[in-house]
Amino acid sequence: MCFLWNGYVHDPTTIQLLFEISQALHSDTDLVNMKNDANQQQARFISRFVRMVDHGVEYERHLAFLMECRGALSNIIELKENMAHY
Repeated sequence: MCFLWNGYVHDPTTIQLLFEISQALHSDTDLVNMKNDANQQQARFISRFVRMVDHGVEYERHLAFLMECRGALSNIIELKENMAHY
């Protein structure tokens, strides 16, 4: 994965692309059947992506990103739990 450096995503274009992919995966998730392995895998992928994003010292930008994720991906429990630790 050429966009990773030390396990983090820094490039704004890559972050936006992966966020859009995450939104598509989230909208494809069957919320009635969250125990489905495929849905859990999608939720883990999205949650891991959000943890990997690093805006460096641009704290306001990172907080705005987290708020955008919270609004767009709010049905993922693992993501909510991870965001509580920021």
